[in-house]
Amino acid sequence: MKVIYVLDKNNGVLFNHRRQSRDAFLVENIVSKVKQENGTLFVSDYSKELFEGTDVSIQSLAEFDLSCAKENDFVFIENEDIQLEDYKGDLDYYFYKWPSIYPSDKTLELPLNDAEVVKKEQFNGNSHDEIYLEIWRKNK
Repeated sequence: MKVIYVLDKNNGVLFNHRRQSRDAFLVENIVSKVKQENGTLFVSDYSKELFEGTDVSIQSLAEFDLSCAKENDFVFIENEDIQLEDYKGDLDYYFYKWPSIYPSDKTLELPLNDAEVVKKEQFNGNSHDEIYLEIWRKNK
């Protein structure tokens, strides 16, 4: 399973219950990753608007069952959290990072003691000069 977060330089996620920023090329990158794996993308109702009009399989995060998660499932986390402690399979974290610091009142605090960076990418965004992607793997 893959879990996707979009963060600023201080691991900020949301400000006043809204996303800090958005970028069309970042969304395209996520869609591309899901399609490469022939996967399903689980999103909250709030996040669904980002992926409307894309040709990727989208399911509601409310329907997501951790015990049935597949290797090619992608879970986009923004305004809702999921409990990952009980997940028994391999877990990849996709951290998309803005090169800026935005106001935030929700930050990501995720222990990565037993995870390692397996890939780093950088690409040009639509509204950001650079966007970074770090993929961390947590083995079962």
